Amino acid sequence: MSYFSLSLPQGIYNSCHFIPGVQACVDPYSCKLKVEGTGSIKVKPDKVAVILGVITENKQLKLSQEENMKKMTAVLQTLKSMGIPSKNIQTQIYNITPQYDFIEGKQVFRGYRVEHMLEITIRDMARTGEIIDSAVRSGANQVSSIEFTLADQRPYYQQALNAAVDDAAAKVRTLADKLGLVVSKVPVRITELGYEPEIPVIPFVYQAAAPVTPVQAGQIEITARIEAIFAYRPERFA
Repeated sequence: MSYFSLSLPQGIYNSCHFIPGVQACVDPYSCKLKVEGTGSIKVKPDKVAVILGVITENKQLKLSQEENMKKMTAVLQTLKSMGIPSKNIQTQIYNITPQYDFIEGKQVFRGYRVEHMLEITIRDMARTGEIIDSAVRSGANQVSSIEFTLADQRPYYQQALNAAVDDAAAKVRTLADKLGLVVSKVPVRITELGYEPEIPVIPFVYQAAAPVTPVQAGQIEITARIEAIFAYRPERFA
């Protein structure tokens, strides 16, 4: 018994067992056709994560730490006064790094850099710019990025998964019509290949010129992929 492979478009595969010299499958439904289906859906995010914090430098480590702590305390008080709960404020980075200058080929100690960065989750996205501005006025001097996300991606992924199944079924129908095949209505196997949420992460450069820093959320694209295997037979067996 030999193995037959049919050349098909990208993402579509075929396998079938034949007896040499016989032009039809031994078992009319022993032939299998594999297709890949993809479905995507775009949705508006419902929460945003902002990375901001305080960076201080001083030749004396203690002074740099104290200045950083003073400014960060003011930032935290401002954030809480704006209604952001403590559970939505998390330290992401706390670093102490010695700084050096290179003068005439020599390394010269400049001081200590203390970096304390927070990740702030904001549910009222319309206030994102206002919250950033208030944190900066309170002492934050670094705003590194904004990430738009969804509190619950599951219902949107289910929609994308349905679209992926429809895509696979449409490919099979196209092939059946083109090649004269009778294809099983239900796949003999479906494999979920996973999902790929496209999360927009925006590098952020703070500009205080506007009355309120404008922040545009855009949309998040969620993509689901499946692999489906269908049984088929030539149409003349119908």
